[in-house]
Amino acid sequence: MDNIPASRSMCTMLIAALLALGGCAVSRGDLGDALPKEKIAAVKEGQTTTTEVLTLLGAPASIQQIGDMTVFHYYHYALKHGTFLVFSRINVAGDDTYVFFDRAGVVRQVLAGNRTDRLTFQFWPFGA
Repeated sequence: MDNIPASRSMCTMLIAALLALGGCAVSRGDLGDALPKEKIAAVKEGQTTTTEVLTLLGAPASIQQIGDMTVFHYYHYALKHGTFLVFSRINVAGDDTYVFFDRAGVVRQVLAGNRTDRLTFQFWPFGA
């Protein structure tokens, strides 16, 4: 009977040691290539052709056909991750650029969003 408090204490210390072994970890990653804003701005609606877009921005991640429009999709996603003992926080942000072409291969519309420049690293898993 005298060993029960000692075994509970030992169990508590073992759990604390295992939690401490989990430690802390920090990682970050990127998927896709970031497009410089200047290159996106160089794509002019009603003027720039498919070949010029390919020269400026490179090969798109995907090409879709929507009605009579061809759409180039470019993306860049950034991830920041922190783990503290058993708590974890992952922040992800993405930049997506869509270039719409008419049947003649001329740009009709460019939609670009940039969120990766505002991605913050939050090591502590709670709060904003």
